[in-house]
Amino acid sequence: MSQEGTRTAGQSHGQLPVSERVLAKLLRRARVSRGGTVLDIGSAADRVVEHLLARGFDAFGVCPEESVPAATSDRVQIGRLAATLPVPPHKADLVLIRDADLYRPVHADPESLTATANLLAALRPGRELILIEPAQPGPDRAADAPVIDAWNDHFAAFPGRLKIETVRVRPALFGLFGGGPSFEFRLAGFKVPSQARTRLEWHRLAHEAAMQAMRSAEQRAA
Repeated sequence: MSQEGTRTAGQSHGQLPVSERVLAKLLRRARVSRGGTVLDIGSAADRVVEHLLARGFDAFGVCPEESVPAATSDRVQIGRLAATLPVPPHKADLVLIRDADLYRPVHADPESLTATANLLAALRPGRELILIEPAQPGPDRAADAPVIDAWNDHFAAFPGRLKIETVRVRPALFGLFGGGPSFEFRLAGFKVPSQARTRLEWHRLAHEAAMQAMRSAEQRAA
């Protein structure tokens, strides 16, 4: 996310890296009610986890930054998304990726595909992973096209349904993200199938997609 939309994990206690109203909007969109399990990915994930726990959600987080202080809770993990997550498979009702360098931009490389496989394996069958980031300002959407194409290529490796949309909000609804008279952000929602798949199956799909991407790159270079 932009500097306006993200904060460091060392911020003062209670300060969220995302607007409360936007967070509530995303929870409603994913149909996650109190008691549901949310896995938050991004800077200051510990703040988001505290906020959600206080409101009756079962929340966990991953802050994918090596420079931040060590996590003080077993609900928050610092490190790579391709490693072990703080939730077991088929636990989360929503995986929310707010900001992660690994997905800016997203590629069909082994690490990002493995990370996505991990996150998709964490979802309950039929549930959704949501990735958000600011859209390019102005009426010309040409600058957004490469990102959207990359999302389509990346998620094509996995079974499920991808929906990409641009959401416009007023500053009062998205204040911490800045944006003048109004602000737009891109949202990629990927819903996994209703039939459960093991973590190993998700990783196999990621491996196959990464190998295919490498072969395609070699053919283009030949």
